[in-house]
Amino acid sequence: MMKSKINMTNRNLRSLVLSYLVICGGAFFSLNLSAASSLKVFQSNLESLDAFWEDKVQVGRIAGVEYLLADESKILRHEAIGFRDLENKEKLELNSIFRLYSTTKPITKAAVLILADQGQLALEDPVYKFIPEFKDIRVLNSDGSKKTIPLKRDVTVFDLLVYLGGTGYIEEYWEEAKVTEAKTLKERVERINSYPLQNQPGEAFLYGVQSDVLAYIVEVVAGRPFNEFLEDRLFTPLEMHDTGYLVPSSKRERHVPRYRFNREEKRVELRDGVDDSIHVKPITCFRGSTDLVSTVSDYMNFARMLLNDGVHKNSRVLSKKAADLLTTNHLPEHLIGSHRSIRENGWGMGGAVVVDDKHAFPKGTYFKSGGDNKMIWVDKRNKLIGVILYHTNGQYYLINRFVREIYQEE
Repeated sequence: MMKSKINMTNRNLRSLVLSYLVICGGAFFSLNLSAASSLKVFQSNLESLDAFWEDKVQVGRIAGVEYLLADESKILRHEAIGFRDLENKEKLELNSIFRLYSTTKPITKAAVLILADQGQLALEDPVYKFIPEFKDIRVLNSDGSKKTIPLKRDVTVFDLLVYLGGTGYIEEYWEEAKVTEAKTLKERVERINSYPLQNQPGEAFLYGVQSDVLAYIVEVVAGRPFNEFLEDRLFTPLEMHDTGYLVPSSKRERHVPRYRFNREEKRVELRDGVDDSIHVKPITCFRGSTDLVSTVSDYMNFARMLLNDGVHKNSRVLSKKAADLLTTNHLPEHLIGSHRSIRENGWGMGGAVVVDDKHAFPKGTYFKSGGDNKMIWVDKRNKLIGVILYHTNGQYYLINRFVREIYQEE
């Protein structure tokens, strides 16, 4: 099996967010899991985890996968298994460049929190302060008609951060507004705002486009394009040198194609090659919900910063409060599990939060999945982060099984 590896040996955060939970600390080997769980990864040979993915490549379920496990300071396991280019049997190397899809969202939320840390915006600020069109936006009537009603209260930045802002994906309006044809983030948000909110703010969890609105707020407050803000305030201080919206020609050989699993023929097939990737051509609409590319190592730096309370290598990127806010559940009990994208989980800012002992992850874990099967998680209870990136669509269940290999029930 083709495999590469490394062997291990302020005012901004006030009233609305005072309810955030204090995440349990503790030494890494002083595990604080539920009585039914333990960390298998520290009870057996780490190399046994590789066999799980090697089998999936051999039986033709995926083209390849790269994964990493780490604690606050050490990489515990970093492996690349299988193929970057399945047709030409070109092996997948460490730190290949993957499309992030929805795992872009936690990064967008961190960008907003940086501005909050600096006092440039407050989480309770109404969105119309930055996007005036939100002042007069209306809400669809719940009777199923196209009639609209006024807002009961203003949409806030906090609402958008936790997907309670009421802005959802309504296919009819989306197509009518031609949202996908927008050439800039400003134009995209204007088109999104041309149709009514789906729900009153604070009343329902709606996953999706609110991250694009947040990215535009960053542009307005910072006075520069969203991609430039990310580069200056997150990617450079976090040493995420391969993360961005464009894969330069000098790095194109590291960019992975996209595959899918053909269920009828039970085989992996090519969806599109690197030359067809949107990331090899310049773009002008820097969305906050998707479209970043990155590597396992780059995303590890972001996840580890969250694990270490906002600090990367002795340099503070986020305040501790902001890092806690991003990774803590903010949904009221009646909204937990209310949307298919979160199932039985709560929601932090940009990712789900485990709120019971029934999940593959321990209670309190923050995690985010993305298209073509991406998964990142921050487990503060056990001081463990994980990054899994692979490029075969339709096989998300494998991630869940792999996580259970790590967090094994006794």
